[in-house]
Amino acid sequence: NESCNAYVGAALGMQVYNNMIYWADVMPNLSIWRMDLSGNQRELAMEKTIDISGTKMNSQIMIHRGYVYYSEIKIDIESGQNQKIFTLSRFPLEHKEEAEVIYQREDPLLVNYTCQIDKNQMYILLDSSLETGEYERILLSCDLNNGQVKEIWEETSFYFTTTLMIKEKELHLLSTKLIEDISYQHRVYSLEEGIWEIQEEGTLPNEFSSVFLVDGSYVWRIYHDSG
Repeated sequence: NESCNAYVGAALGMQVYNNMIYWADVMPNLSIWRMDLSGNQRELAMEKTIDISGTKMNSQIMIHRGYVYYSEIKIDIESGQNQKIFTLSRFPLEHKEEAEVIYQREDPLLVNYTCQIDKNQMYILLDSSLETGEYERILLSCDLNNGQVKEIWEETSFYFTTTLMIKEKELHLLSTKLIEDISYQHRVYSLEEGIWEIQEEGTLPNEFSSVFLVDGSYVWRIYHDSG
């Protein structure tokens, strides 16, 4: 329970930053917790009041260069229709300042997104589900210094994102397809040359549940008949 120093609840965005373990929870407010690498000195680093209206989907937290970056998809019902709004905001970790909205996008078909930071650039990949069963996928680059956002890639396909990872000036995109031939595809995008190359692709096993890319290795999660 909460009296145990290792207790983190429904931890969100757990990461190591400045030799401390940070994580967050978002109920009822956005609370940022931390403890040292040995698991001691557990404390509440900061707390922010957030908009609790509507339904939240895929909330994410990243800490980078003194800022907390908070992103989410908010779902509201308006005139009987789903309204989905993706919002990326940030606020200083050590100062009590209001959150700054960096990017916002309204898309009723949005089903997933992933964000990765490299120095002063944040890369955002959005997946929107189309009636054809395909996904409209848009890759954005956001300059964290001036907030300028630009679209660097777009496609429509039956693949959807499972992992976006930055490594040595390259974006690694792992995608899966669950229609017809169930398969995965690993593509690499050169940030300097602006081109994609397929690194690996193949068919998924029948017992496939999901596959992720972690620091250059494929991690498979498989459910067996025993559950």
